[in-house]
Amino acid sequence: MIGSIIGNYIGSVFEQNGLKSYNLQENHIISHLSHITGDSVLLCATAEAMLDGSDDFPGYYRHWAERFPNAGYGEGVSSWLHGKSPEGQSSDNGAAARSGVLGYLNGENDVLELAEKSAACSHNHPEGIAGARAMAWTVWALRQGISVDDICQQLTHDYGYAIDYDENELHNSHTRDSSARHSVPLSIYIALKSSTSYEACMRTCLWIGGDTDSIMAMAGLLKSQQCAVQPDWELKTKQWLWKNAQPVLQAVERFENTPSTANV
Repeated sequence: MIGSIIGNYIGSVFEQNGLKSYNLQENHIISHLSHITGDSVLLCATAEAMLDGSDDFPGYYRHWAERFPNAGYGEGVSSWLHGKSPEGQSSDNGAAARSGVLGYLNGENDVLELAEKSAACSHNHPEGIAGARAMAWTVWALRQGISVDDICQQLTHDYGYAIDYDENELHNSHTRDSSARHSVPLSIYIALKSSTSYEACMRTCLWIGGDTDSIMAMAGLLKSQQCAVQPDWELKTKQWLWKNAQPVLQAVERFENTPSTANV
């Protein structure tokens, strides 16, 4: 779980400044401007609901959004939270960014069903739901030891995701696209096929650019299933959370200390 929050914390700044670089110095990757966004807040809400054995995702999302009203939520979530879009038809990546922790459940069907429920309140659009299901399932599949090739083949079969990109082309042409159809498979590609470590995964996200806070949240969660997060980044992120968002840090610690979610 912390792998997602670190990615969101780092990516929050780069989405706004548009800088694309792989070889940034450490003090530029995490700076005094770094912060979490609504992706981390609602990821905590999903985790709390899961650990409480509840599927009342709308209630948990509203509760957490009230605690962090200025975290910066995507257009779809914001419209739903303010009652402007009660039908929840967003197709952006917000539901996918918050659903990944459901992949820690044991049953594949439970993962998929709850991922869909977690999306439906604000992202009841085929692409919004597909993104949430795909992200949660990919976390589950990695934890089951399913090979990357088999995971990618299944995602192509189930959702039409082509997990294959020309990175140089992406670097030169990629702009902010928060649609689930675009950003979910891109996050999966960066995490599973383009990087061999957590640090390399995060740096590749920064090099490609775009909707970095959400892409890095998703890619960071996936990559943390394969390898350890960068220790200094974890320490700096948790220090920021302790000063600025203690409920998020408490949710992370509860998740890390729950036996069924060990090795986060």
